Amino acid sequence: MDTPREAMILAKELLDGLDRRWSHVMRVAARAEELAATLFEDISQGEVLVMAAWLHDIGYAGTLAKTGFHHLDGANYLEEIGEHRLACLVAHHSSGTQEGHLRGLDQEMSRFPVEPGLISDCLTYCDLSNGPDGQPMELTQRIDEVERRYGKDDVVPQGLRLAYPQLAKSFTHVELLCSQVGSSE
Repeated sequence: MDTPREAMILAKELLDGLDRRWSHVMRVAARAEELAATLFEDISQGEVLVMAAWLHDIGYAGTLAKTGFHHLDGANYLEEIGEHRLACLVAHHSSGTQEGHLRGLDQEMSRFPVEPGLISDCLTYCDLSNGPDGQPMELTQRIDEVERRYGKDDVVPQGLRLAYPQLAKSFTHVELLCSQVGSSE
């Protein structure tokens, strides 16, 4: 996959019929485009962020849902089509590492190394600063919203709560960089 447009087309095809999920993905990708334009001097790295944003939730597609864990299902598909770096980003976006552990999928997740750094932080920020319908949200609002939707005892909000320190660190990193860019303009 060479361009964000190709990623968008693939995501749209895979998520066809999942209108609420598509609304979220479109807003996540739009925010990623904004961050790519302002935070990345290397255009190719910004494009990786935008491609990952388009693809981060493809594991919800019925045709890809093998494990029921969208991070891993999306990553497995991307790996199958030769997109290892994107697979790693999708596998570990937001609370993927923690939720995978709670689901007992550490071995399967280990095929996808974590890529720390700005792209990963931005992907998490874009995902968790937008609600299920694409509405802007603060991190704690988003976690609370997920907990209301899934229930407190579900593995999804549990993973987010476990990941909270890292998620907050990612948010702080991205927001600090955005404020520095904004103040220098």
